[in-house]
Amino acid sequence: MKWMNQLGRRVSNALAVRRRRRLTRLGDAARDVRNYGAAAKHYSELLAHEPENFSIRVQCAHMKKEIGAFREAEAHYLFAAERRPDDADLQLQIGHFYKTIDDVDKAMSAYARAEGLIPGWAEPLAEINNLSRRPQMLFPSLAAFLQEAQGAAPARQLGSRSRAPVVLVLTDEDENLIQLRIQIPFEAMRRNGNIGGYIVINRGKVVHVGGSAAELDQVDVVWAQRAPLSCVNFLVETCSGNYVYDIDDNLLITPGYRAPWAPEWITLVTSLIEHSRVVTVPSPRLSASLESHLPFSIARRAMVAYNVTDTVSPRRFSGPPAGLLLAASDALPMTTSRATFLNGVEHFCRTRGLPLIYMGSPANVFSDLGCEVINLGMMSYDRYRTALRTQNLLAVAPLELWADERTIEFVNCKSDIKMVEFGAAGVPGVYAKAPPYLESPLKVGPLVDCGDEADLVAALHAVADDADRISKIANESVADLRLAEKAVLSSWGRAVEAGRMDHPMDIAVIVDALNESRNPGVIRTTIAPEVGS
Repeated sequence: MKWMNQLGRRVSNALAVRRRRRLTRLGDAARDVRNYGAAAKHYSELLAHEPENFSIRVQCAHMKKEIGAFREAEAHYLFAAERRPDDADLQLQIGHFYKTIDDVDKAMSAYARAEGLIPGWAEPLAEINNLSRRPQMLFPSLAAFLQEAQGAAPARQLGSRSRAPVVLVLTDEDENLIQLRIQIPFEAMRRNGNIGGYIVINRGKVVHVGGSAAELDQVDVVWAQRAPLSCVNFLVETCSGNYVYDIDDNLLITPGYRAPWAPEWITLVTSLIEHSRVVTVPSPRLSASLESHLPFSIARRAMVAYNVTDTVSPRRFSGPPAGLLLAASDALPMTTSRATFLNGVEHFCRTRGLPLIYMGSPANVFSDLGCEVINLGMMSYDRYRTALRTQNLLAVAPLELWADERTIEFVNCKSDIKMVEFGAAGVPGVYAKAPPYLESPLKVGPLVDCGDEADLVAALHAVADDADRISKIANESVADLRLAEKAVLSSWGRAVEAGRMDHPMDIAVIVDALNESRNPGVIRTTIAPEVGS
């Protein structure tokens, strides 16, 4: 019997190790593509079996903080701190957490504990110094901007619509999405005179200003991007019915190639849509799909703001390409056809003697392909577009055509951004015969079923053999239809006007409202958690 008990323990331990590796891998992968709700779900599942797993406990706390579940995040942080009170890095992270929810006293205490554990540690000392000098205001850089604006601006009567509107953008997204969906179109509108200027606030910091401070002392339009957790309460309470909400994917449903959104995420997005004045999307299909998953209608306020580019460069190369480009900012949007697609890519690359050049999320690994793979990883949007213009590449843009209903719906709502990016740089490419590309007015390359290996390989060879002609057509199509200075007025400009408040808000009022609305605790919403899940 003793050997049977030992065998049972060994089997149990092996299963526990396998479970730990699987859930950790899933959580880390979701975290790396910024799907924080899914990461929290996987880490929480592992903690249910291993409550004393310190590293996973801390990771779960981080993810809960990112999705706005502040009370749960705090509980995880404090649980971990009880187990390891002498962990200086954990105390530093706890300080960052309390700073995020604007609990200055607790943040200062945590930073002091971190510095006490490692005397002279520069990072917590700098945080203590900044917090001790800072007024009780969440947005210090905005406050500084406010002082400049008030000092430079002449007195102006509120309620005047004689000037071009000024836009305040609130976002928590990374620089790449800010550049694509904010800076490129907004700079074009500013140059065209469609707007007077704009201010971009990312997680409480002013990161970009278009225009002079003297012209930006009053805000006519509040524009929220995707899921700005740092100011949700300001939007749904102070600005209810008076902001534009820009959403680039259907964040109410989950495709098969991603872990499910957390219920808190669904609730947050639903509430942001409900309280908005205008909802902007990059494709008509996305607005229809969102409508079908909401308990209210957005038909009268949904507007399409197509992705645009600020530069169009003709192809400068001749001769054989240097490689086949595959770019993905998230997990590859494929499930059932993924293996077939990669077989076709491998076949083409080996036949032509080309490497597969991958740019994008670490969620995708192609080390098992039987061809050379050059993994360039994630890069800034400027570097990415520079690489497109300066390297002699072919490109492929896959999407799923045959999969489960939710995956197909999610994929069909995506935009034609790859057509815009590749066409603008003169990169000849092959695209999936899916609605985002099939229904696009752009003429940039052949459309194929990426789940049909023979058709995919044939199309790639055809583009490689006729690269100059296809590149020229793609370049001209993007220049005609998606060059920002030509395209923004009919889509982005209309959305700005539709979102314009009846009376502008003084930026000083906005600063006060942002600070007042940023309270610790769970984000306040009016939609029950189960809606849309």
